[in-house]
Amino acid sequence: MVTPFNEEAWKERAGRRREKAQRAGRLPSKVESQWDNDLRYIKGLRVVVEWCEAQSLIVEFKKQHGGVYYTSQGKITISDRASPKLQLHYLLHECGHHLIGPKMRGERFGMGYGLDDDRLLRSPHHKLDVVEEEFEAWHRGWTLARKLNVLARRDRPDYDDTRVKMLRTYVDWASKSWGTSEEPSIG
Repeated sequence: MVTPFNEEAWKERAGRRREKAQRAGRLPSKVESQWDNDLRYIKGLRVVVEWCEAQSLIVEFKKQHGGVYYTSQGKITISDRASPKLQLHYLLHECGHHLIGPKMRGERFGMGYGLDDDRLLRSPHHKLDVVEEEFEAWHRGWTLARKLNVLARRDRPDYDDTRVKMLRTYVDWASKSWGTSEEPSIG
């Protein structure tokens, strides 16, 4: 099922998480801090989704892990199960792929995404181009976050935690699977 971004629905979900945390007896200060952060990340999601719309990108939320940028379709899909913070991080990263653009993708990451030759898909060159593009997309996502003012400097450690976790899957894939074409199941 595909869900469009609906700020009120996201706020309702955050409210349910808040109530559940309160019932569980979590410290009120922690519950309120998480609530405030959820609202801030939801606002950031709205801003980035609006930016995507201005770029003629479609953003959908689906039952999946992470996020995916579909270059040829001009579409980004994001996990509808992730927290607002992670959704924002994933969305910014996928926007980073969009910002790389076809020219740089062809010139700098030409052996990366978009290949259909199975022999090349197993090559170290392909795997390293994919990993290099992933690093660049996370960097461009952070730059976009700052430009749109959806994340502050204080958010950098959380963004980096997400970035490192996701990049690690690609580094592991590239280093452990030189002879296969199977990619990690994240964006």
